[in-house]
Amino acid sequence: MFLIGTGASQSFAALAVCRFFAGFAGGPCLVLIEGTFADLWSPAYTVTYYSFLTLASYIGAACGMNLLPLSGSALTFFIGPLVGGFVVTDKGWRWTSWVPLMLIAVVYGFGGMMPETYPREILRRRARKAGVPHNLPKAQSGVTIGEMAHLTIVQPVVMLFVDPITFFSTLYVAFIFGTVFQWFIAVPPVLMATYDFTLQQAGLAFIAAIGGAVLAAASSILIERIAYPRKVKKSGHKGIADIEYRFLPAILGSIFITAALFWIGWTAKPSVSWASPVLGTGLFVWGNMMILV
Repeated sequence: MFLIGTGASQSFAALAVCRFFAGFAGGPCLVLIEGTFADLWSPAYTVTYYSFLTLASYIGAACGMNLLPLSGSALTFFIGPLVGGFVVTDKGWRWTSWVPLMLIAVVYGFGGMMPETYPREILRRRARKAGVPHNLPKAQSGVTIGEMAHLTIVQPVVMLFVDPITFFSTLYVAFIFGTVFQWFIAVPPVLMATYDFTLQQAGLAFIAAIGGAVLAAASSILIERIAYPRKVKKSGHKGIADIEYRFLPAILGSIFITAALFWIGWTAKPSVSWASPVLGTGLFVWGNMMILV
């Protein structure tokens, strides 16, 4: 609904309000899908399914619609990267709403046919159908609104300030998230201003970002498949390695993202070929995604 409002807006205020609420409504969709994957995959494959989830969001950002108001008296937009760069040139910026709406219609059709995946709900439905009590233990996430609020809001906030590992991990992930979102917005104007790229060429440059995302998913899965089974054997837990071994992809990714920041910062200038910062973007996305996974 808010995407429709965005595409039909006649003022910047209307555009800003609709874009905000579109993101506000779309946010839960991005995080709740993790629960579905957790229902279907073993904990031993956490890195694998997170790799697929993150790959989807990164390719969506690289191929989808990004909207940026540039400075000036008139409101000017660039639409990036791959798909958007061509769509807006031919159809106009309002199609940054119409194309996602088409995709949403497809997703609704697909999602409407998906069966329930939450084990507790499956058992509850079976019990209701059979007319018997389900006798399930109390959910770990809580039953009442107060219990859920304590477990999902109060307890994490307390941990953020009293647990050093949680605090520094959160701070680092916040930095990574903030950097990557600014990255996708900043790359097209940098290429257009420095190398006289057209909108379409700037969009095509994101092929390197897609390549980096694919490499990040592949390398994260490979690390899990090689390192994780060895750690399971050494662990005293039942088939599950200690949680800190989940950080193995992030250790490698942190090196990549640091190198990429210096690489692009030093080479994004007319005296150096455009291929250098573009390839650096691929390395940046490779490291950034491995950290988020």
